[in-house]
Amino acid sequence: MSGASRAKGQRGESEMRAVFEAHGFRVQASQRNLGGSQGDATVIAVRHVLHVECKRRERFNVWEALAQAEAECGELMPVVAFRRNRSPWYAAIRLETLAELLA
Repeated sequence: MSGASRAKGQRGESEMRAVFEAHGFRVQASQRNLGGSQGDATVIAVRHVLHVECKRRERFNVWEALAQAEAECGELMPVVAFRRNRSPWYAAIRLETLAELLA
């Protein structure tokens, strides 16, 4: 992975963290991603409830990202946060998970 891609992934992680922190959430980075090979795939734990996979790309396969988040989430709720250039952040989660969060 190029240095530019890695830097973009790190900026994406920082942006995503800032969104959660601006709303008062505590964010903890996963050890798995320190020095990892996928600069655009970062996992954070929000309030020890959510497992958030970060994708900062123009194109990616949301189904693969969801499968990755689900395979790695353990007891946490899997979420994929993503955005492309000049676009807001979005999150992909199971509908059932959204209902649980809103309940």
